[in-house]
Amino acid sequence: MVDKWHQHAGQIVKDVLSHKRVKQEDFAKYLQAVVGGKEGTDGKDSFRNLLRRGTVTLTMFLHALKYTGAKMPPGWERAGKYAVDRMSSVIAFASVPATLDSLDDSLLSDPTALHLLKQIQDLPPSDRLEGGLKLAYASEFFYRVSAADIALREMSRVNDDFVQLARKLRQSSGRRITARTLRRVFESGDLQLALLLECLCAVRSPSLERYIDMEELDAAARESLAQRSQSPKTSDQ
Repeated sequence: MVDKWHQHAGQIVKDVLSHKRVKQEDFAKYLQAVVGGKEGTDGKDSFRNLLRRGTVTLTMFLHALKYTGAKMPPGWERAGKYAVDRMSSVIAFASVPATLDSLDDSLLSDPTALHLLKQIQDLPPSDRLEGGLKLAYASEFFYRVSAADIALREMSRVNDDFVQLARKLRQSSGRRITARTLRRVFESGDLQLALLLECLCAVRSPSLERYIDMEELDAAARESLAQRSQSPKTSDQ
């Protein structure tokens, strides 16, 4: 059974596409070209199933906004320090002749970052800077870095740390998730839109009110709290 959070997450992405009259099939092809290999990006039917289950990620939502030309939510369009820091090594790699061996292991161990770096390395020297920057800002790595920055920005609105956020989630919607897990998914940028919706509700952020109002989030929280109180378990996304 798909819970309210995942229903809302899938519907938000559907609404972004339909409002701009973008076919799901076309967007699925775009995702396959950019992301490739991830669940829900290998064709129209698979992507429709993903929307039905609501297991869309924050990066997919950002891709949908970019692809359709829709406006970013307030504050999200400004890249923060976290995003700038994560991209600086990639930009430097595109700017000067360098090899992958010269880069930090933390960057090379990230599959999306490594894929991007190899693409940049294969460019002709004359096109490395311009072409490299173009590849960088269209890459899945950039979207994950942006997603991480957005998630951390939302939490900073109320000056919460991850322990406080975990406590608020448990009180608001009954989600039992550790501060360590929250930190991991926030800093990686690899989080589901459904989890972000729960967090926005817990910290009372109106960032996505263009797509869903707080009353709907509160209703989802009440339903989740009632359901989860009957089977208390530690959960992640």
